Amino acid sequence: FLAASRLLTDSEVVNLRHRLDGVLEHPQARNVWVPALLREARRGTQPEVVFFCGPSLYPWRPGTPEEIGVGGSETAAIEIARRFANDGYRTIVYNDCGGEEGVYDGVHYVDFNRFRVDDNPDIFVSWRQAAMGNDPQLKAGQKLLWNHNLYVGGLDARSAGGFDKILALTEFHKEAMKQVYPFLKKATFGLAPNGINLDRFHP
Repeated sequence: FLAASRLLTDSEVVNLRHRLDGVLEHPQARNVWVPALLREARRGTQPEVVFFCGPSLYPWRPGTPEEIGVGGSETAAIEIARRFANDGYRTIVYNDCGGEEGVYDGVHYVDFNRFRVDDNPDIFVSWRQAAMGNDPQLKAGQKLLWNHNLYVGGLDARSAGGFDKILALTEFHKEAMKQVYPFLKKATFGLAPNGINLDRFHP
């Protein structure tokens, strides 16, 4: 696979990976087909949204909520990313997916170490990663901090200033953040709910 990929287009590399048993899991092979998958996806003209989730206590991806359970913030990222993809966005989630990179429900799940600050998506969503606002090289049409918690490491006036908008879950959450972080009183806020899939619950 490694030898053949040097002679193939990105599309051919992506197609070839499915025909070889075990190639998806091999780290060296992943370092070839995942970048090819991203390059192939970015050739289109559809708008792009990137969720940067970074490292986490445990790996997760779509399927994790049903298989072993996962936290509410992770479930929210999965649900909202899926909805962006359904609405026609090229959607990429950079997270700790435990070596199970790939496309799930139309969303590209990619190891967070592959993220590049200069990729310049139309929308960049920093998922509980306030410190990303400190990076002057971060390029995006719109930069959003999606804050699921009240107390967040790295959230200060400087990092908050690196985002165009702070996303709270509810009006109550927004007002609580303004009380805990007085420098957010003049910040531009938006509301982004958890995207709970009601089909998962019996009436």
